Amino acid sequence: MKRHKKRKESQEVADIGTARLLLRSFFLQSSWNIERMQNLGFLYALLPALERIYGHDADRFHDACKRHLELFNTHPYMAAPIIGAVIQMEAQRNQGVLPLETIRDFKRGAMIAFAAMGDSLFWKTLRPLCGALAILMALEGFFWAPLVFVITYNTAHLFVRGYGLHSARQNGIRVIEQIHRWDIPKRVAQLRHFFPIVLGALTAKCALIAPGELESTMPWLALPLVIIVCIVIRRRWSIPIVLGSIFVLLSVGMLLFFPE
Repeated sequence: MKRHKKRKESQEVADIGTARLLLRSFFLQSSWNIERMQNLGFLYALLPALERIYGHDADRFHDACKRHLELFNTHPYMAAPIIGAVIQMEAQRNQGVLPLETIRDFKRGAMIAFAAMGDSLFWKTLRPLCGALAILMALEGFFWAPLVFVITYNTAHLFVRGYGLHSARQNGIRVIEQIHRWDIPKRVAQLRHFFPIVLGALTAKCALIAPGELESTMPWLALPLVIIVCIVIRRRWSIPIVLGSIFVLLSVGMLLFFPE
């Protein structure tokens, strides 16, 4: 009888639609607070699963809610895999096969690691790259350029949210292995190789459409300039030295081309 009860509880958790949990994960930061940050949004995403797992025992349900009101803060796009894994782990804890500390340790470790990966991939790489591409296309006269940004950027983060949640529900704590196989640092490094090209083309285009007395070929010197700057930064040159050198070059250029 006891074994049958455990299978039933696991089946009830499996019956909760991934789409429903994914939708709730979008509200992770809707109740952000200075003390415990995303904890209320995290608990809101977990509530349907916790009700299924502990709904028969009010005390255990309240205890589960209280422990997930602890501080939680990670990249919002990377929270879905943590939510899915915690649901699986809570079901295992209810069956007596997983200690409470394992859930807490997983949350604390995953939220820090996933925050770093999400910030690097989305905030520092993918969003500015997609934005620069959209601006470049807009300057070329493509009226649908904003859609390029919306579609490319949202496709990437929705995939990470959706597939990450699905994989975590299937694999539990082993979702970390799945995220590791994505090799996000390598993807970030590959995407950043496009920055010099895109930013150089964008700078040249802005210079071409700006009023001035420069020759038509001169603005395109911006492209090699941006590439050179990116190379020296990658070689770990001091940022103040790089910025100071650019300022000096621009000042000399202004004196040469606009002496008045």
